[in-house]
Amino acid sequence: MATITVNGVTYSVDNVIVYKGRVSIDGKEADTADAPRMTIEVHGDIKAFECDSVDIATIHGDVGSVTTASGNVQCGDVHTVTGNVNRR
Repeated sequence: MATITVNGVTYSVDNVIVYKGRVSIDGKEADTADAPRMTIEVHGDIKAFECDSVDIATIHGDVGSVTTASGNVQCGDVHTVTGNVNRR
């Protein structure tokens, strides 16, 4: 199982969904209430990362699928509508 750090707080994770400023980790919502920016860092392998908008997302490991509408994601293979994609 991977770990994810959302604005400085670390969780164990298999799947991540970011939607309208809220982060769902394996179906449970992470506390992001006081965060002016959304910064996410994943360490390890995850099944899926879905995001509507994020300032920066970095995935250190394998990811089954990544989908984002807006934001910068750094990882392996990525599908994005807008935002920067940096391939390692």
